[in-house]
Amino acid sequence: MKICALILSFSFLLSIQISGQEPNQDLSIKILSTDSDARVILEIEYPQEHGGNVNIKLFDNGKEITFEPVGGGFGGGVEQKDISFIPATFGKHVIKVVGREGNKTTQASIEFDYRPRPLLEPLWTEDELFLQLRSLTVKERYVDSLSIRINGKTAMYKYWKDMSDDFSRTAVVVEPELQSGLNRVELSAVTYDGKTARVNTSCYYAKDSVVAKGDSFNLVYGEVGTKSGPFYSVKIEGSAVKETADIVLENGKLVKTLKGVRQGQATIRIFKKPHFLESERLERSFTLTVR
Repeated sequence: MKICALILSFSFLLSIQISGQEPNQDLSIKILSTDSDARVILEIEYPQEHGGNVNIKLFDNGKEITFEPVGGGFGGGVEQKDISFIPATFGKHVIKVVGREGNKTTQASIEFDYRPRPLLEPLWTEDELFLQLRSLTVKERYVDSLSIRINGKTAMYKYWKDMSDDFSRTAVVVEPELQSGLNRVELSAVTYDGKTARVNTSCYYAKDSVVAKGDSFNLVYGEVGTKSGPFYSVKIEGSAVKETADIVLENGKLVKTLKGVRQGQATIRIFKKPHFLESERLERSFTLTVR
């Protein structure tokens, strides 16, 4: 699956002395990066002795904006605060960070050109096994004129909801016309700079839980958890279907590639262990017929 993703990074570092303080009592601001949600992330550092006494305000092109904390910590005598925001427009941005501690104020500015890449992302896994007809959803950002084609035919879609806080929208094909077996899905859209973004993907529809001998498809059976859990496992009963691969996708989904190898039936059982101190339990099961 190919996804148009946003990948911008900056490494400018500014250091400003707080008025009236010693040279080792500086406030530092660094633009770390933007992430796949189009946010700009700032890292702000100041002496740990100031603790929570430094009040931070953020200005974008002269206008005060809100931001969200995304992390932080302290160590080595330094307090660190990571914050994020999404610029409202493309192009040149002058970001000013103002730090206030009592009646002392310091500020710093940095300039960058914000031109994020568009996002066009199918919200299912390539070759994913569908046991029943279900909606196909596509997440988009900074694109227009979206086109969705299933097996070469244009599919009608509607937007699930208004634009979200990260400027993304979700398009939904409510009743896709899927054929038994593998279905090819082509996505295309026009980006803000007039170029065309394209993504080619697929899904596997097992109508009436029937798959063809020799066909391969992907089973999404869980997501990566923490060291404490949850944990997932898959058991296949019967020789009609066998596992050919077990992978972890970049988005954290756990996927097994299965293949119909001989005529007959196989039952797939998915187990979940919510926590390492808890017992494993059956989450779902289904039976496939290979013809």
